[in-house]
Amino acid sequence: MSFAEQERALFDLLFDTALRERFIKNDSIALTEYQLTTEELADFAVINPHGLALDANVRVDLILGQWCRTLPLTFSLLSSLTGGLLLLRRFVDSQTMRHAPIERVVFFATRLRQALIAEPAVALDELAFIVAILDAELGMASTGASLKKTVLMSYSAETAKAGLSDRWLTQPVTLAANVSAAMIPLSYSRLKKALCPLSGAELWRYLNKTPLLAVERQRLWSQADSRLLVAKANVSMMSDCEPTIEYATVELAEGFASLFEYVNGSMSVQQILTQLQQMCAPESLLQGIQSGFRQLFEAGMVV
Repeated sequence: MSFAEQERALFDLLFDTALRERFIKNDSIALTEYQLTTEELADFAVINPHGLALDANVRVDLILGQWCRTLPLTFSLLSSLTGGLLLLRRFVDSQTMRHAPIERVVFFATRLRQALIAEPAVALDELAFIVAILDAELGMASTGASLKKTVLMSYSAETAKAGLSDRWLTQPVTLAANVSAAMIPLSYSRLKKALCPLSGAELWRYLNKTPLLAVERQRLWSQADSRLLVAKANVSMMSDCEPTIEYATVELAEGFASLFEYVNGSMSVQQILTQLQQMCAPESLLQGIQSGFRQLFEAGMVV
């Protein structure tokens, strides 16, 4: 018997809504695309359709509760859009779930981004803010997934925070591993305070009962104060299955983003400062830039 094919069919019944609806109407016809014998098909005939639907909904809720830990700002913002919560559920499907567990939330967030841009539910200026926040969380999710893969293959002390070198001003500067950088419309801490009254799965349950109001979302944009969010993924708890990842973050002024094109190993902080000084940059700006780079070095985000 083809247990693997039966498993594939059952997996799709849980995460493919259209297939599940066809199965409830006519189970044998719905499963014709699967290579199942008459005996194997008979195993599916005893499935209670109501139980199947309940099982599917519970699983999707559990998964979204887990992914809400990685994309809390995005989940909160989408709850304020018409059909936003349904959009989140829509992409917990076979296409997403057939990816490796570590890669699923990244693929899910990428599809969300594509859907938001393809069918905007808000004005374009608001959409730009929402996508910017999604991009920041997607960047963090990507570095987190990459770090998980690395440590599962071979754990090393690389994940520990580096100390500040005496040569930090004069050595060529480049981004460390597992670091993401993104422009966000408001301070990350302010966004978390405004959008996330709870955390993790509790936030997901809260948003289903008390979605963010559109007026509250729009009020945020009126306070826009763009920042460059730099985040480094670190292992907080090792596991043979899935390490727990936490993020160290540093927020810098919007203008700092233009300097990141030089953070590629070709120049030192001192060289960057010298060039800006030759362009008559004020001393206060130079001190602010030096302070910003020092924060990044101390957090192990640049090396």
